[in-house]
Amino acid sequence: MIKLLINTRKIKMDSLDLNIINDDEYPIPKFKDLLKCFELVTTHHDIKSASVNVNIVSNTEIQQINKDFRDKDYPTNIISFEFEKPEGLPDDIVDDFLGDIVIAPAVLEKEALEQNKSLDDHWYHIFIHGLLHLLGYDHIADDEAETMENLEIQLLAKLNIANPYLDIEN
Repeated sequence: MIKLLINTRKIKMDSLDLNIINDDEYPIPKFKDLLKCFELVTTHHDIKSASVNVNIVSNTEIQQINKDFRDKDYPTNIISFEFEKPEGLPDDIVDDFLGDIVIAPAVLEKEALEQNKSLDDHWYHIFIHGLLHLLGYDHIADDEAETMENLEIQLLAKLNIANPYLDIEN
């Protein structure tokens, strides 16, 4: 089922629900490609039903969110908010909601140019990265970072995208 709402595009495939909110109509990759990334992550984790909201925002908006929630006063590429179900809420109401992701396309574009990467490939990498955060992955400790990066590399390879960390490490 595909639903189109004013300035909001929602794609539902089988039991995957990807709700993209892009009020300012920033250029973003094709929905089917973002959905494929979502499907790769959920399939890898044997998740049959999942829902995610993706908010596409300006640098100013993501900088404020970064400051408010992470105490970092600069724009970043992506921020993920893993859903924590309030106590007492019935399981069947939000049992498949993973959380919200906020993405700043201008930051992604700048990074892709600086790192000499395809913009779409960088989008897919960062989107997968954000989805993994919703599933509890993190990169604060070195061992966690290695686990998360290796999984990102593995999933991106299924999209024929090269290891995004090669140029950063060398």
